[in-house]
Amino acid sequence: MDSPALTERSRLRLRELSVVADSDGEFLVGDPQSGTYVALPAIGVTVIERLRAGATLGEARQVASAEAGEDVDAIDFGHTLVGLGFVAEVDGTPITVAPDAQPRRWIAGVPPEVARKLFTPFAWACYVALLAGCAVLLAVRPDYLPQPDDLYFLSSPVNSLGVLAVWAMLSTAGHEAAHWLAARAEGVPARFSIGRRLYFLVFETDLSHLWGLPRRRRFGPLLAGLAYDTVVLSALLAVTLISPNDAVDRVAAALIAVEISGILFQCLVFLRTDLYMVLVMMFGCRDLRRVNSLELRRMFGRLSQEQAVELAAAHPTDLRVARWFRWLSLTGLAAATGYFAAFVVPALWALIGWIAASFADSDPTDGRFWQSVVFAVLALLPLALFVAVTIRDQLVRTRRGRRMARG
Repeated sequence: MDSPALTERSRLRLRELSVVADSDGEFLVGDPQSGTYVALPAIGVTVIERLRAGATLGEARQVASAEAGEDVDAIDFGHTLVGLGFVAEVDGTPITVAPDAQPRRWIAGVPPEVARKLFTPFAWACYVALLAGCAVLLAVRPDYLPQPDDLYFLSSPVNSLGVLAVWAMLSTAGHEAAHWLAARAEGVPARFSIGRRLYFLVFETDLSHLWGLPRRRRFGPLLAGLAYDTVVLSALLAVTLISPNDAVDRVAAALIAVEISGILFQCLVFLRTDLYMVLVMMFGCRDLRRVNSLELRRMFGRLSQEQAVELAAAHPTDLRVARWFRWLSLTGLAAATGYFAAFVVPALWALIGWIAASFADSDPTDGRFWQSVVFAVLALLPLALFVAVTIRDQLVRTRRGRRMARG
């Protein structure tokens, strides 16, 4: 989007922006339609309010400069607003927003008032009570904690892992749907995507619109996925407590292992999980991910001059949190690398061996052969999706690099 020429006589008609007071005297300003939010000082909000009232950039500059006690470059700020997509018209000429800046919404059929019933204070008290109950039960009965053998609850290891792969994807979909429902309860849209964190395939719900809400209302949608996981885990543990059937117990134990793994994954905050976002909201960080990356570069002597300038200009809160978060990131990365080498690679190799063995003596005319094919495909589906997402992300980066090279 080419930025129009702006002068002090220019009048900017802004889109329907949300302005929410945040910490440290700053404001979160954003466009709920595009999901773009930025932190601005109070003087920036003053300019925006004058523009909303119909003032020219020059008139807004005079008011803002008098308030700040120094000259404010309203024209440069106007270009920033245009670049963010916050401007609808300049001197009556419409400013178009690139199509990819528009949100791709999922179904919007659940009214907020219906979704809100799942996230009342009483409902959250129940979720907390269930989580505490699960923790107490697992502490008192450690035999309910996941064991490696729990995953192989069927006669064939491949069949077992195929079923668990499907369950894991369904459970993850439910986790993300809970985020979406909680966002609907707050009256903001959300969208879904598939991504990866290191070697983990993840389903994601874009909750960037939460930045347009007061801080206290942002935590519910962020924690809704864990609330869903807690309900499912509680139900599975209840089944193991009351079921007299060994086969049912074996199935429940396998599903419990998957659910606990999913909950523990959220504790890997260095991978930008739900709890990472909670941490960002709690401390009022602006771009902790980027500042943490720069801090790590500085630690290892790989910080360029431009990056050093960027780090020095970072938000004080991000700098303060990154001082200890970088150590958490390094510890988590080391643990994830060790887990990959010690468990993921051997498990994948064993899975491939089991699949090969299941086909070795099979007859394609036998129904059991095609049963093995189906379960093998299911077992390898997460790996196939991970490879596909990795290729997609690389293609996106390549296209973006080519566009930037063309200017």
